[in-house]
Amino acid sequence: MLRLLPRRSMNLKEKLKTLLAEAAALKTKGVEGLTEADVARVPALTAEIADVESKIKAQADATAALKDAFSNADRASKGRADVSPQASSRADRAAGFAAAFKTQVAEQLATKAMVPGQTVTIDYSAPLVAEPRPALTLLSLISFDENEAEPSGAYLRQTTRENNAATVVAGAKKPTSSYELESVPWEMSTIAHLTEPIRKQWLQDFGQLQAWLSVELAYGLTEALQDLMVNGGETEGGATVRGLSTLVGTNTQAFNGNMFRSIRLALGNLETAGVLANGIALHPDDWTEVELAEDANDRPLTTPLLGDARGRFLWNVPVVVSPQIDKGTAWVGDWKSIVYRHRGPVEMTMTDKGVYEVVTEVPPVDPEDEPTTTTTLLDLYERNLLRARAESRAVFQFLQPASLTKVDIAA
Repeated sequence: MLRLLPRRSMNLKEKLKTLLAEAAALKTKGVEGLTEADVARVPALTAEIADVESKIKAQADATAALKDAFSNADRASKGRADVSPQASSRADRAAGFAAAFKTQVAEQLATKAMVPGQTVTIDYSAPLVAEPRPALTLLSLISFDENEAEPSGAYLRQTTRENNAATVVAGAKKPTSSYELESVPWEMSTIAHLTEPIRKQWLQDFGQLQAWLSVELAYGLTEALQDLMVNGGETEGGATVRGLSTLVGTNTQAFNGNMFRSIRLALGNLETAGVLANGIALHPDDWTEVELAEDANDRPLTTPLLGDARGRFLWNVPVVVSPQIDKGTAWVGDWKSIVYRHRGPVEMTMTDKGVYEVVTEVPPVDPEDEPTTTTTLLDLYERNLLRARAESRAVFQFLQPASLTKVDIAA
C-alpha cells in the first residue's frame, strides 16, 4: 500500500522570501503591465508580507529574551558545563545539561516529524554537582565520587575518633587510639520530574526553548537532591533515607548570646576537634538577618560585600544560603565528609506517547453546594504535544557525622 508523505510546509523566512519575489516580479511589470488580477493581488500581497514580517520579529524577540535569560547555555559545548570559579549562576552550572538537550532534541525532533511514541534520551555525563569557588549551593560544598555506584551496598562511617598519640620512652607500652567504624547500608534514590505538555511546534519555532527548559529541569533536580541530602527521602525500594537533619552522630551548639557568637563557637569547637570547616549553611531569612544586623548605635555589623553571593563569608568560611535549611538553624563543618554518588548519567527523555490528565473545577449551580471537578484525558500524539522528563539516581554517604555541627541561632 502506497502511503503519501506529508508535504513539508515552508517556514516563515522561506514564505517571506517567496512573497518578496512575487512582489518584485509585479514591480518589474510596471503600472501599464499589470493585469486586473495583479492589481487585485497587490493589497493582499502587501498585507501578507507585513503579517509574516511581524511574526518573524515576534519569534526573534522571544528567542532573544530566552537567550538573554540563559545566555550561558550557548557557551556550553557537547554537554560540558562551566564549572570554573567564574561559574556563578544556576544557569552556568546547568549549561552543559542544556547544551546536551538542545543539540540532540534539535537534531531528532525539530528537523523531522515524530514517529508515534518516539522518545529522545539525552545522556548528560558531566557532573551535576559542580564545585565553583566560592560555594553557592550545598552540593558545591560536598565531595563528588566520579565512579558509578552499584544500585545498593554498604559503606563505612566513622563514629569515634580518639587520638592518643604521645611521646614514648624506649621499651615502654605505646598508647592506643580509638577509631570506631560502623557499616551503613545504602540504596539508590531516584529523583525525577515531568513537564506539562509542550507544543511540538514551539521546539521548532523558538530555538532557545530547549535550552531554557533543560536548565529549569536541571535546577529542579538540583533542588531535590539538596532536599534529599538535608531532609532525607525514600529509596527506590521504599525505605526511609536519613538526611543531615536527622543524622545520628552530628554535634550541636546551643544559642549563645546572638547568632554570630553561636556560629563562631561551633567553628571553634570543630577546630579543637581537628575539623576545618569549609562551609556554613543558612536559611535565606537568617542570612537576611546577618546582612541587616546592627550594633547598639545602629551601625551595620557586616560589610556591603556580603551582598554579593560570591562574597558571602563569615570568618573567611564560605556561606551557602539554602531554603532546605530550617529557619533558625545553621549547619557548619567539613561538608567534604558527605559524598555524592550516582548511577548512570542525568537523563532527559522527551516523548509524545501517553495521555495527560487535566482536572477542571466546575462551580456549583447552587452557591451552597460544593464545586465539582471534571477530568479530561489529552492524548499527546493526537494533539501534537510533548512531555519532558528529567531523572537522576543518587545516594549521599555521610562518612564522618562528627565533622558537622547543628547550631541554634534563634534566641
